[in-house]
Amino acid sequence: MYKNLVLLIFMLFCFQAHGKRYKNISYLDSENSYEKKKHLLDVYTPNDSEDKAEVLIFIHGGSWRSGNKNLYKFFGKRLSDKGKVVVIINYQLHPHAVITQMIRECASAVKWVHDNIEDYGGLKTKLYVSGHSAGGHLAALLSTQNAWFDSLNIANPIAGCILIDAFALDMYDYLNKREYSAKNTFFTTFSQIEEVWKSRSPINHVSASTPPILVYTGSKTYGSILKSGKAYHNKLAGLKVNSKYTEMPGKKHIPMMFQLYNRKNLLYDEFIQFMEENG
Repeated sequence: MYKNLVLLIFMLFCFQAHGKRYKNISYLDSENSYEKKKHLLDVYTPNDSEDKAEVLIFIHGGSWRSGNKNLYKFFGKRLSDKGKVVVIINYQLHPHAVITQMIRECASAVKWVHDNIEDYGGLKTKLYVSGHSAGGHLAALLSTQNAWFDSLNIANPIAGCILIDAFALDMYDYLNKREYSAKNTFFTTFSQIEEVWKSRSPINHVSASTPPILVYTGSKTYGSILKSGKAYHNKLAGLKVNSKYTEMPGKKHIPMMFQLYNRKNLLYDEFIQFMEENG
Protein backbone atom coordinates (compact mmCIF):
# COMPACT_ATOMS: atom_id res chain seq x y z
CA MET A 1 0.00 0.00 0.00
CA TYR A 2 2.79 2.41 0.96
CA LYS A 3 4.71 1.65 -2.24
CA ASN A 4 1.60 2.29 -4.32
CA LEU A 5 1.06 5.64 -2.60
CA VAL A 6 4.67 6.67 -3.23
CA LEU A 7 4.31 5.65 -6.88
CA LEU A 8 1.10 7.66 -7.23
CA ILE A 9 2.69 10.77 -5.75
CA PHE A 10 5.71 10.35 -8.03
CA MET A 11 3.48 10.02 -11.11
CA LEU A 12 1.46 13.09 -10.14
CA PHE A 13 4.69 15.05 -9.74
CA CYS A 14 6.08 13.90 -13.08
CA PHE A 15 2.90 14.58 -15.02
CA GLN A 16 1.78 17.76 -13.35
CA ALA A 17 0.69 20.36 -15.85
CA HIS A 18 3.20 23.07 -16.65
CA GLY A 19 2.87 26.20 -18.70
CA LYS A 20 3.63 26.58 -22.38
CA ARG A 21 6.64 27.92 -24.24
CA TYR A 22 6.03 29.74 -27.53
CA LYS A 23 9.50 29.92 -29.03
CA ASN A 24 11.30 31.80 -31.77
CA ILE A 25 8.71 34.51 -32.37
CA SER A 26 10.03 37.27 -34.62
CA TYR A 27 9.69 40.80 -33.21
CA LEU A 28 11.42 42.69 -36.07
CA ASP A 29 11.75 42.34 -39.81
CA SER A 30 15.23 40.98 -40.51
CA GLU A 31 17.46 41.25 -43.54
CA ASN A 32 19.82 38.30 -43.12
CA SER A 33 20.14 34.95 -41.35
CA TYR A 34 22.06 36.37 -38.39
CA GLU A 35 19.48 39.07 -37.75
CA LYS A 36 16.66 36.55 -38.08
CA LYS A 37 18.19 34.51 -35.24
CA LYS A 38 18.69 37.57 -33.07
CA HIS A 39 15.33 39.23 -33.61
CA LEU A 40 13.50 36.43 -31.82
CA LEU A 41 11.83 36.01 -28.46
CA ASP A 42 10.20 33.23 -26.45
CA VAL A 43 7.00 33.58 -24.43
CA TYR A 44 6.38 31.41 -21.35
CA THR A 45 2.81 31.28 -20.07
CA PRO A 46 1.20 29.82 -16.94
CA ASN A 47 -0.92 26.72 -17.30
CA ASP A 48 -4.71 26.99 -17.45
CA SER A 49 -4.84 30.54 -16.17
CA GLU A 50 -8.13 32.31 -16.84
CA ASP A 51 -6.92 35.70 -15.59
CA LYS A 52 -4.31 37.75 -17.41
CA ALA A 53 -0.99 37.98 -15.55
CA GLU A 54 1.88 40.40 -15.05
CA VAL A 55 4.68 40.11 -17.62
CA LEU A 56 8.44 40.01 -17.04
CA ILE A 57 10.68 40.66 -20.05
CA PHE A 58 14.19 39.29 -19.50
CA ILE A 59 17.34 40.47 -21.33
CA HIS A 60 20.34 38.14 -21.18
CA GLY A 61 23.88 39.25 -20.41
CA GLY A 62 27.25 38.33 -21.91
CA SER A 63 29.27 41.58 -22.15
CA TRP A 64 27.18 42.60 -25.19
CA ARG A 65 29.07 40.00 -27.25
CA SER A 66 27.70 36.61 -26.20
CA GLY A 67 24.67 34.91 -24.71
CA ASN A 68 21.38 33.54 -25.97
CA LYS A 69 17.78 33.40 -24.78
CA ASN A 70 17.87 29.58 -24.78
CA LEU A 71 20.28 29.58 -21.84
CA TYR A 72 17.52 30.99 -19.66
CA LYS A 73 14.69 28.55 -20.35
CA PHE A 74 14.83 27.56 -16.69
CA PHE A 75 14.01 31.13 -15.67
CA GLY A 76 11.02 31.35 -17.99
CA LYS A 77 9.70 27.99 -16.83
CA ARG A 78 10.20 28.66 -13.11
CA LEU A 79 8.44 32.01 -13.11
CA SER A 80 5.62 30.98 -15.45
CA ASP A 81 4.96 27.96 -13.22
CA LYS A 82 4.46 30.52 -10.45
CA GLY A 83 1.73 32.27 -12.43
CA LYS A 84 3.49 35.02 -14.40
CA VAL A 85 4.06 35.50 -18.13
CA VAL A 86 7.75 35.64 -19.06
CA VAL A 87 9.33 36.86 -22.30
CA ILE A 88 13.02 36.18 -22.99
CA ILE A 89 14.60 37.98 -25.92
CA ASN A 90 17.57 37.82 -28.25
CA TYR A 91 19.25 40.89 -29.73
CA GLN A 92 22.22 41.51 -32.01
CA LEU A 93 25.64 41.30 -30.36
CA HIS A 94 29.14 42.64 -30.97
CA PRO A 95 30.65 42.80 -33.59
CA HIS A 96 27.42 42.85 -35.57
CA ALA A 97 25.97 45.74 -33.57
CA VAL A 98 26.98 48.64 -31.35
CA ILE A 99 25.24 49.60 -28.15
CA THR A 100 22.71 51.96 -29.76
CA GLN A 101 21.45 49.21 -32.08
CA MET A 102 21.17 46.78 -29.17
CA ILE A 103 19.03 49.20 -27.15
CA ARG A 104 16.79 49.93 -30.14
CA GLU A 105 16.23 46.23 -30.71
CA CYS A 106 15.40 45.61 -27.06
CA ALA A 107 12.94 48.52 -27.20
CA SER A 108 11.38 46.98 -30.32
CA ALA A 109 11.00 43.69 -28.46
CA VAL A 110 9.25 45.49 -25.59
CA LYS A 111 6.93 47.18 -28.09
CA TRP A 112 6.10 43.79 -29.62
CA VAL A 113 5.25 42.50 -26.15
CA HIS A 114 3.05 45.52 -25.45
CA ASP A 115 1.20 45.07 -28.75
CA ASN A 116 0.79 41.29 -28.61
CA ILE A 117 1.11 39.90 -25.10
CA GLU A 118 -2.60 39.90 -24.32
CA ASP A 119 -2.94 37.11 -26.92
CA TYR A 120 -0.71 35.05 -24.59
CA GLY A 121 -2.50 35.86 -21.35
CA GLY A 122 -0.37 38.81 -20.30
CA LEU A 123 -1.30 42.28 -19.13
CA LYS A 124 0.16 44.95 -21.40
CA THR A 125 -0.37 47.47 -18.61
CA LYS A 126 1.89 45.46 -16.29
CA LEU A 127 5.16 45.05 -18.19
CA TYR A 128 8.39 44.71 -16.23
CA VAL A 129 11.93 44.38 -17.53
CA SER A 130 14.82 42.50 -16.02
CA GLY A 131 18.34 41.57 -16.99
CA HIS A 132 21.57 40.09 -15.72
CA SER A 133 24.96 41.75 -16.24
CA ALA A 134 24.98 43.54 -19.63
CA GLY A 135 21.30 42.65 -19.93
CA GLY A 136 20.70 44.57 -16.71
CA HIS A 137 22.38 47.59 -18.28
CA LEU A 138 19.99 47.43 -21.25
CA ALA A 139 16.98 46.94 -18.99
CA ALA A 140 17.98 49.95 -16.89
CA LEU A 141 18.38 52.16 -19.97
CA LEU A 142 14.94 51.18 -21.26
CA SER A 143 13.47 52.01 -17.85
CA THR A 144 15.06 55.45 -17.63
CA GLN A 145 15.06 56.74 -21.24
CA ASN A 146 11.69 57.30 -22.89
CA ALA A 147 13.31 58.35 -26.17
CA TRP A 148 13.74 54.74 -27.31
CA PHE A 149 9.97 54.30 -27.19
CA ASP A 150 9.19 57.78 -28.54
CA SER A 151 10.95 56.73 -31.74
CA LEU A 152 8.58 53.74 -31.93
CA ASN A 153 5.52 55.94 -31.42
CA ILE A 154 4.63 54.41 -28.08
CA ALA A 155 4.75 55.75 -24.54
CA ASN A 156 7.26 53.96 -22.34
CA PRO A 157 5.23 50.91 -21.18
CA ILE A 158 7.64 49.71 -18.48
CA ALA A 159 6.04 49.55 -15.04
CA GLY A 160 9.13 48.43 -13.14
CA CYS A 161 12.64 47.01 -13.44
CA ILE A 162 14.56 44.18 -11.75
CA LEU A 163 18.36 44.34 -12.06
CA ILE A 164 20.38 41.20 -11.34
CA ASP A 165 24.06 42.08 -10.85
CA ALA A 166 23.77 44.69 -13.59
CA PHE A 167 26.95 45.86 -15.27
CA ALA A 168 27.69 49.35 -16.65
CA LEU A 169 25.10 51.36 -14.75
CA ASP A 170 27.80 54.05 -14.92
CA MET A 171 29.76 53.15 -18.05
CA TYR A 172 31.43 56.57 -18.15
CA ASP A 173 33.01 56.03 -14.74
CA TYR A 174 34.06 52.51 -15.76
CA LEU A 175 35.64 53.33 -19.13
CA ASN A 176 37.15 56.64 -18.04
CA LYS A 177 39.72 54.72 -16.00
CA ARG A 178 41.29 53.66 -19.32
CA GLU A 179 42.16 50.21 -18.05
CA TYR A 180 41.66 48.58 -21.47
CA SER A 181 43.32 48.88 -24.87
CA ALA A 182 41.52 50.72 -27.66
CA LYS A 183 40.82 47.35 -29.30
CA ASN A 184 38.83 46.04 -26.35
CA THR A 185 35.26 45.15 -27.28
CA PHE A 186 33.95 47.61 -24.67
CA PHE A 187 35.33 50.44 -26.82
CA THR A 188 34.16 48.99 -30.10
CA THR A 189 30.70 48.50 -28.58
CA PHE A 190 30.47 51.89 -26.84
CA SER A 191 32.94 53.81 -29.05
CA GLN A 192 35.87 55.98 -27.93
CA ILE A 193 33.61 58.99 -27.40
CA GLU A 194 33.15 60.00 -23.78
CA GLU A 195 29.79 61.64 -24.45
CA VAL A 196 28.51 58.28 -25.69
CA TRP A 197 29.68 56.62 -22.49
CA LYS A 198 27.73 59.22 -20.51
CA SER A 199 24.60 58.97 -22.62
CA ARG A 200 24.62 55.15 -22.42
CA SER A 201 25.00 55.15 -18.63
CA PRO A 202 21.61 54.57 -16.94
CA ILE A 203 22.70 56.48 -13.83
CA ASN A 204 22.70 59.69 -15.90
CA HIS A 205 19.04 59.31 -16.88
CA VAL A 206 17.41 58.59 -13.53
CA SER A 207 14.60 61.01 -12.73
CA ALA A 208 11.68 61.32 -10.34
CA SER A 209 9.50 59.63 -12.98
CA THR A 210 11.70 56.53 -13.21
CA PRO A 211 9.56 53.44 -12.48
CA PRO A 212 10.16 51.29 -9.36
CA ILE A 213 13.42 49.33 -9.43
CA LEU A 214 14.90 46.39 -7.54
CA VAL A 215 18.71 46.33 -7.56
CA TYR A 216 20.46 43.07 -6.62
CA THR A 217 24.23 42.62 -6.39
CA GLY A 218 26.42 39.84 -5.06
CA SER A 219 28.81 40.64 -2.23
CA LYS A 220 31.59 38.84 -4.13
CA THR A 221 30.81 40.18 -7.59
CA TYR A 222 33.06 42.56 -9.53
CA GLY A 223 33.94 45.73 -7.67
CA SER A 224 32.62 47.95 -10.46
CA ILE A 225 29.19 46.29 -10.25
CA LEU A 226 29.03 46.76 -6.48
CA LYS A 227 30.09 50.39 -6.77
CA SER A 228 27.67 51.34 -9.54
CA GLY A 229 24.80 49.32 -8.08
CA LYS A 230 25.01 51.19 -4.77
CA ALA A 231 25.44 54.55 -6.51
CA TYR A 232 22.46 53.85 -8.77
CA HIS A 233 20.21 52.98 -5.86
CA ASN A 234 21.38 56.01 -3.89
CA LYS A 235 20.50 58.30 -6.78
CA LEU A 236 17.09 56.67 -7.12
CA ALA A 237 16.47 57.01 -3.39
CA GLY A 238 17.54 60.66 -3.47
CA LEU A 239 14.86 61.31 -6.07
CA LYS A 240 12.34 59.35 -3.97
CA VAL A 241 11.97 56.67 -6.64
CA ASN A 242 10.63 53.41 -5.21
CA SER A 243 13.89 51.44 -5.13
CA LYS A 244 15.31 48.63 -3.05
CA TYR A 245 18.97 47.58 -2.97
CA THR A 246 19.94 44.06 -1.89
CA GLU A 247 23.51 42.79 -1.58
CA MET A 248 23.47 39.00 -1.46
CA PRO A 249 26.13 37.51 0.85
CA GLY A 250 28.75 35.27 -0.77
CA LYS A 251 27.38 35.53 -4.30
CA LYS A 252 29.66 36.04 -7.32
CA HIS A 253 28.58 37.42 -10.68
CA ILE A 254 27.44 34.30 -12.56
CA PRO A 255 25.83 32.58 -9.53
CA MET A 256 23.72 35.70 -9.02
CA MET A 257 21.73 34.56 -12.05
CA PHE A 258 22.03 30.82 -11.94
CA GLN A 259 20.94 30.57 -8.31
CA LEU A 260 17.49 31.00 -9.86
CA TYR A 261 17.74 27.52 -11.35
CA ASN A 262 16.43 26.47 -7.94
CA ARG A 263 12.66 26.88 -8.29
CA LYS A 264 12.41 27.46 -4.51
CA ASN A 265 14.80 30.41 -4.53
CA LEU A 266 13.19 33.16 -2.45
CA LEU A 267 14.00 35.80 -5.05
CA TYR A 268 11.05 34.53 -7.08
CA ASP A 269 8.74 35.52 -4.24
CA GLU A 270 10.29 38.99 -4.20
CA PHE A 271 9.93 39.35 -7.97
CA ILE A 272 6.29 38.32 -7.84
CA GLN A 273 5.48 40.64 -4.94
CA PHE A 274 7.21 43.51 -6.74
CA MET A 275 5.20 42.96 -9.93
CA GLU A 276 1.92 42.61 -8.11
CA GLU A 277 2.37 45.70 -5.95
CA ASN A 278 3.83 48.15 -8.49
CA GLY A 279 2.79 49.54 -11.82
